[in-house]
Amino acid sequence: MAPSTWGSQAYAGEWVFKYVGKNFMVLNLKFVKGHYTGVMTMPKHFQMGQGGSITGITPSLDTESVASATITKGHLQITTRSKDGKDENQFLMTLVDDDHATLGIVGIPLAPWKLVRVSDSDEATVATDWPADGPRIVSPEISALQLKLKEMADEDQAVRKAKPISDSRVKQMDDRHYPELVRILGKYGWPAISLVGKEAAGEYWLLVQHQDDHLEFQKRVLALTRRATDTGEASKVDYAYLYDRVTTNEGKPQHWGTQTTCKNGKPVLDPVDDPAGLEQRRSELQLMPLDKYLKMLAPDCADAPSHARTRHD
Repeated sequence: MAPSTWGSQAYAGEWVFKYVGKNFMVLNLKFVKGHYTGVMTMPKHFQMGQGGSITGITPSLDTESVASATITKGHLQITTRSKDGKDENQFLMTLVDDDHATLGIVGIPLAPWKLVRVSDSDEATVATDWPADGPRIVSPEISALQLKLKEMADEDQAVRKAKPISDSRVKQMDDRHYPELVRILGKYGWPAISLVGKEAAGEYWLLVQHQDDHLEFQKRVLALTRRATDTGEASKVDYAYLYDRVTTNEGKPQHWGTQTTCKNGKPVLDPVDDPAGLEQRRSELQLMPLDKYLKMLAPDCADAPSHARTRHD
């Protein structure tokens, strides 16, 4: 169904936002006598981090009532109110299709949460068994995978930080890592944060990011990473970097402005598909402003040959 054909009751229903495979937020909207009512439930305490990561999640829950909800310019503007009436929060909900929507927090420049409509036959509840932010107990198999990924990532960084850097050694290292990356993908798919932890998932991304000689493999991982970000199983920042890497490798404009080229001793941004909205997109992922990013990369280009690529990853 096209957005233009959705009726005034299209937002009614039960919606969930998942993080690391668990229900983090449940929004129940009802349309009664021409007005929306409902409740929103999520953990009482948590902290939002870079790229949509969430830490410090407590098992205790907080439920706020929908004080008002108005359809404006194709969006549903929602105001929720705490039980004591002292706190209010504002959200902007946008339908993607009949079963998917996004929910942004008004006034906070973070990428919106991706919601999925729950079937009428299901009753969604917010999870309370969130893993601690500290060390996780994992099986011997996953522990071995974590150690392997750390070893490979350490090797990857060692050859790239050597002075002077050797392009032949970098390529040799990347070629040696490729079969293992393919094996891991074949066995586990994208190594989800809930399976291997945030650090190991990030190490796998880093190693894939450097497989420029295997573009089709990068594109396979990119598709899996995109889906994993919807449930918090992959970092949105990692996805942004890999997306930009793949598109520039294809000769297309990037989207988040993470890829640069050295020209006359200075980093120059590779083409971007929508320059006017770039700073907003970077802000939503808590990436530093572009001018500071280019300044940070400047030392990498000081002694580099013209048209050499410099990628902060």
